[in-house]
Amino acid sequence: MRYSALLQLAIGLFSIGNVFANPCKPRSATTATSAATDSTTTSAASTDYSVTSSFVAETLTETSAVPTVETSDSSAMIETTATSDTIVLTTAESTGAEPTTTEAATTDFTTTTTAPATETTSDAPMPTFTMVVTRSGPVQGESLQSENRENSVAAFKVNYPGWTARTYTIDSQGRLINDQGWFLCGRYSANYFELKKPAAVSLCSSETPLQAAFLNCRLSDDLEVQCSIPAISCVAGQDFFSFPTCIPADGTWDIFSLGQSGPGNTLQIGGSAGSAAYPALSIGIQKV
Repeated sequence: MRYSALLQLAIGLFSIGNVFANPCKPRSATTATSAATDSTTTSAASTDYSVTSSFVAETLTETSAVPTVETSDSSAMIETTATSDTIVLTTAESTGAEPTTTEAATTDFTTTTTAPATETTSDAPMPTFTMVVTRSGPVQGESLQSENRENSVAAFKVNYPGWTARTYTIDSQGRLINDQGWFLCGRYSANYFELKKPAAVSLCSSETPLQAAFLNCRLSDDLEVQCSIPAISCVAGQDFFSFPTCIPADGTWDIFSLGQSGPGNTLQIGGSAGSAAYPALSIGIQKV
């Protein structure tokens, strides 16, 4: 009986203890951890921009979280401390404008230089030759002779000492020049009786206006010597002892003829009117 009463007393005390103990029971560690997680504070990264007139400075803030864990007898708390690293990036930009890229315009020019076309004509060298009468007449086939002196007339069939057939060529100016360096000129011979008399062909070293002119010559395709001198026009003097007065005239004199003078048969060159009284001559060449 006493044992039964003690047992009931013990059960009753245990029940009373449970009733008073339940409201004050602490939360479990798992619940505390969850609550701490809910209350975690995170600092977000921020970006600052500093703009200048010639550069843009970008400030990037990188945030890292370092967790701190605190524990107690009744709960486990997790706190997060935010630390920031700041990186400044500088780029060359204009204020308030987006970055631009400028490319220099490049233009390629192709210059083509064309050299002017040139024609090169290579004329055959002028031959050296003797001058020979080709037309029939008293001096046909005869070579032109002269002395080696200024003003010597050119003649045919001369038997005087010192008269020889000379070789000739035509220089770049069209002048006939012999192997002794003398040119052939037309020496004007007008007189009181013959105002249009042909000029006598003679040796010379220079020209004298209205007195002597270089023969201007060329070789034709059939190797005939064709020459000319400036034409003149003359008027008679007061008497036959006076020299005519002559002036330049239009055109040229270009007819060879046979004249008569001191050594004999001389070569002349004149116009058509003045040469009519003289036998015409054709002069060819014999190359040497």
